[in-house]
Amino acid sequence: RPNVYLISHDSYLRADALATFYGLDNRAFTDRLSALGFLLPSRSYANYNFTNVSLNTTLGMNYVLSTAAEHKALLRGALRTVEVSGETEAATQFKRRGYTYIFANNGFFGSLKCSAFNDVCLNPQFSSYELYGALVDLTPAKYILAREISNRSVYWSYTVDRLTDFEPGKQRQPFLFVLHTVGLHDFAWDADCRYRPATHLEGSSTPLGPALSLIKRAYVDQLQCVNRMTLAAVESLLARDPEAIMIIQGDHGTWSMGGLRSRPRMRW
Repeated sequence: RPNVYLISHDSYLRADALATFYGLDNRAFTDRLSALGFLLPSRSYANYNFTNVSLNTTLGMNYVLSTAAEHKALLRGALRTVEVSGETEAATQFKRRGYTYIFANNGFFGSLKCSAFNDVCLNPQFSSYELYGALVDLTPAKYILAREISNRSVYWSYTVDRLTDFEPGKQRQPFLFVLHTVGLHDFAWDADCRYRPATHLEGSSTPLGPALSLIKRAYVDQLQCVNRMTLAAVESLLARDPEAIMIIQGDHGTWSMGGLRSRPRMRW
């Protein structure tokens, strides 16, 4: 029985939306995935425009929200959903068939932390940048450097590039591996995956914050970095686990479009 990987990228738009709204030709990435044997549906939609309910619908194999009132309650923060890492229908079916359930602790959203239902929990590893931030927090300098270190949350997460260090042969097999990565949630990297502080978005601002055009450019830069990380991880995993089934998806659209919770549904 093959190992199964579900890699869910936060806020990753499909190819036609990237071309329409961002002027980005993403074929270098998608063509490489096709060459590796991936099937790429061209008209897919997210289940919802929020991570928690979108992934709970995928892993729960059923829609989480059934009424407009429930969706409005979710927007108000008045509706709680189960842990994504918990006893979802998909995970339950895999475990009944003898699969080990490996969950990568998101480290960013509380609902995406490991749970008692996981057989293996992979926690984020601290980087040198996180150590720098932690040390700064212990000094008065944290008030001076607050803006610079405000987006280090991306580094707290189990990001997709860390899959290159994952060793399938050391796990109890077969396994279901679930990772939701927030590489596109905050814009901390440029297209070459070099860190840049949050202040890079302040070059063109409005009374409500950075200009949308600047945010969209930052999104495109970081998406290209995520593409590089993803291809490196996928090629590394397939070299060591060639019979694996691998699913790569986006959970919903991106707030950088200037209205994630609104229509058109293509933004999902």
